[in-house]
Amino acid sequence: VTVATTSQLSHDLYDQKLPSIGTTTSQTMKPPPESIDAEAGQALRSNIIRQIECPVNDFFPPWVTSYATGHRKGTDAQGCGPGMHINSEIINLAIQNGFGVPMTGMVFATGDWKAYMARLDNEICEMLGKECAKVLVVLQSNALFISYPCLDEIEAALDNRMKVILIRCDDVLLSKKKWWPLPNNQKNDIERSIAFMQKRKRVIGFLASQNTIPPPGETILTSSSAPGVFLDALDTALKEKGVVITSVQR
Repeated sequence: VTVATTSQLSHDLYDQKLPSIGTTTSQTMKPPPESIDAEAGQALRSNIIRQIECPVNDFFPPWVTSYATGHRKGTDAQGCGPGMHINSEIINLAIQNGFGVPMTGMVFATGDWKAYMARLDNEICEMLGKECAKVLVVLQSNALFISYPCLDEIEAALDNRMKVILIRCDDVLLSKKKWWPLPNNQKNDIERSIAFMQKRKRVIGFLASQNTIPPPGETILTSSSAPGVFLDALDTALKEKGVVITSVQR
């Protein structure tokens, strides 16, 4: 699969020569603001959406991000939170280095989660005549570990044998015992409870076996080398899945 991402993007950045990955290996990302109002949240979404030339419904990129909004009650507008800011920072970093826009919940103005999940399903994509996403970038945060949609996204990636890259966004993480507790509406249904716990066990076992970028002690917001390490990991993962992005400069 060859993906020429510069043809997918309409942005002044692509009138210039893209920087090499090596030039990004020493930088830090902007931390989330103290609050994100509705206008700021929409600006983050619009900045990503406007860089996709085709209609969002026709957009099937080779990589995907999974993140939890992390809404701060009384601080952020509904549907907004630090997770969307970090997700946006990571996406913009990737765009600046030629990887193009990934599939992310932020491109759907109405929060169409089913359409997002379709990009992670080989069978659905094959029936539609589209390429399924090959790489999932997971933004590990405490908010992610209580987000049931994120649990489903990671399970879908494992089901479809996608490459998974873990980005550490919170240094001190919840105890694994507190990750994705059994939903209250399933506690009285033994079959559903067992199915959920099996899914949970599988995903947690996988995450626990993987390294994060950066390792414990720092986060993607504090480590100056982590952005470059992430870009290298993304480039390697895509190539291992047969995806060549022609605009990436090495």
